[in-house]
Amino acid sequence: MADDAWQPFAKLIAKGDAAGVVALLEPLDETARKRFSTQAKRAAKEVGWGRSGRHDAAHAAQFGTGGPAASVRQWWFLSGDDAGPLRERLVRSRPRAWRQEWAERVCSQVGDAGTWGQWELVHGMVQDGAIDRPESQGYVVGAVASLPDWSWPRSAAARPLADILRGEPAWLQRDLWELFAIEETGLTSADVERLTAWARSLAGAG
Repeated sequence: MADDAWQPFAKLIAKGDAAGVVALLEPLDETARKRFSTQAKRAAKEVGWGRSGRHDAAHAAQFGTGGPAASVRQWWFLSGDDAGPLRERLVRSRPRAWRQEWAERVCSQVGDAGTWGQWELVHGMVQDGAIDRPESQGYVVGAVASLPDWSWPRSAAARPLADILRGEPAWLQRDLWELFAIEETGLTSADVERLTAWARSLAGAG
């Protein structure tokens, strides 16, 4: 029975349809997802690594059926421009307790390559109440690399950090001053260049 239920996922993986895999997973509860976790891990292992639709679909299935710890450990870099939105849909479709633990684990590992690009999702969920603010100081540390607009190539269209900070009143009120107390942010007096850049942006945001 489990193998029969897995067949729609297997077909989508064979077609390289990551969005289809996500759409199938979104309405499932944790019990249903757990039933597919072993097959999803096997599919991801069989596909291996590489920029391909099959890779994306198999790793979406693995990410979407694993527990918070396993999902944080998984390096899931999709090939297309929809990578971020698909990951966000999978995270937001999990129960609040799952989302909270996943976010705490992401923030506790800020700076590790496997968590690149995930602070923004955590921050977005804090802003709209999907999770509570993570307790890990990584939530503060991650802001230094993640709040600035790193659009490339750099252009006049890139948003200045001061403009971004103006749109973050709650973050400024609660987390701002921790930036200058935590060594890992690089905003202590040991990093004068970065400290000066943020100080100027904060002055402009006032």
